Amino acid sequence: MPAENALGFLRIVEIAKTLPAAILIAGPQAFLREYLVDAIAEPGDGEAFVVAAHRMLDLAEFQPYAEQVGAVVQRFGGRFLARAAKATMLGGDFLSERAVIIEFPTAADAVAFYVSDVYAPLIAIRHATTDPRFLIMARDGALPAAARSAAASYLRSHPASAH
Repeated sequence: MPAENALGFLRIVEIAKTLPAAILIAGPQAFLREYLVDAIAEPGDGEAFVVAAHRMLDLAEFQPYAEQVGAVVQRFGGRFLARAAKATMLGGDFLSERAVIIEFPTAADAVAFYVSDVYAPLIAIRHATTDPRFLIMARDGALPAAARSAAASYLRSHPASAH
């Protein structure tokens, strides 16, 4: 991550810390109340982060994903540092309507989450109902070789539309 992007990310985290812990999301879908800015937390000792952003295509069909993903994240040791229904993009042409930052104990845990059989049905929902962006990054430097290898193996064995 270039230094200016890292500084921008840290600034967003600092701003997010000042927000009330229960900012309701406007909109007619009642299930979105689950998507409060409710997971703003201090980063822990995790070695890897997932940053995901989505442009929503079908909010109603996305509901099962929203209801289930938290338990799957926890199963792999992850915890949400921030999740919100609106994100402000400062560059590029992708306008996210949903963004999350998830911390994992290790890069291997983050990759294991993404490539797991338990997350696979949720990936299908995410791809059918959103235009997603998803990345895994190490706290410092590149992902360890084993995590990169596991991710590369998964990506080679699955069509692009499946991840």
